[in-house]
Amino acid sequence: MLNDMANHTVILLLDHVRAKRPYIRTVSKWVQELGLRGAFIFQWKLILLLLQGQTEDIMEYLSRHRTQCIDVDSKGRKCKERMMTVIAEVQGPPIEDRFVVQELNSADELKRFFIEAGLKDIYESYVRQLSE
Repeated sequence: MLNDMANHTVILLLDHVRAKRPYIRTVSKWVQELGLRGAFIFQWKLILLLLQGQTEDIMEYLSRHRTQCIDVDSKGRKCKERMMTVIAEVQGPPIEDRFVVQELNSADELKRFFIEAGLKDIYESYVRQLSE
């Protein structure tokens, strides 16, 4: 397990988001409550959640994401996230102290986002192959 540094970084891959606005609102609320920073990234069918903060806050976020209703199923009923995958869990360089939602149109924009955030190594190691 990684130590308790403020740069504990996780990248989550989400299979789908059916109710986008409520999903983003819930994620943003949890991120704010836990003092995290990062980005919710949508690039065509690729949906990533980049989070950074204290280890215990990241673990609490992951627990909430898996155990509380966050989306709706195909019949419109509230449901828990069952198809989230942690694709990276590392100590990363610090990123800006904010949380943003990014709608990106291409793999090049996705790469540029990670490079501008100072996360080129994380992009190359974990994200690049997802966007190709």
